[in-house]
Amino acid sequence: MSNTAHTVAQTLDQSRRRTAGTLAAALVCAGLLAGPALAEVGPPAPEGVGKAAEGPKPERTQHDDWMLECVKPEGGLKRCAMAQNVVAKENKQPVLGLQIAYLPNVEEPVLQVTVPLGVALRAGIAVNVDEAQMLRVGFDTCAPQGCVVLVGLSEEHVATLKKGTLAQVVFQDSAGQNIGIPASLKGFTAAFNGLTQ
Repeated sequence: MSNTAHTVAQTLDQSRRRTAGTLAAALVCAGLLAGPALAEVGPPAPEGVGKAAEGPKPERTQHDDWMLECVKPEGGLKRCAMAQNVVAKENKQPVLGLQIAYLPNVEEPVLQVTVPLGVALRAGIAVNVDEAQMLRVGFDTCAPQGCVVLVGLSEEHVATLKKGTLAQVVFQDSAGQNIGIPASLKGFTAAFNGLTQ
């Protein structure tokens, strides 16, 4: 690789990491990172536990296999996120969280994928739609809830998801074995359209 190509690759990687950090911070500030994809994967906390100041109640709408959640703070703009959580049949433990939201000052919608800890980080993830690879990207961070990927979705990605019937997130465990977790795309279009209404 030439010095120029190496510098460009480094700059793009640094830019992507800064963008991911900015997106994560924006998601946290918007209350979306701890929204449906991460906060509701376990049993709900008892009433009043872990709540800060009372804010506006989220408005939730189920669109087949996708949940759309919107919040409009007093005097603020309405913010929405759509999510699907996949749990293991045998133990009901979360194995995949998918969340999509538009963030302030970001033109394209952002997909957040959360998988359990113990994955091979260098391998990253692939998102396939109806058995065709749509994208491949590296992990951004790991937290107690799992390892997270944040990636902007192009118009082409969104169109592929709207036309598809089944998505599959593929990653490797720490032993290097591929794991594919399916997620239904039933209701995706209706939930996605609700993000901007």
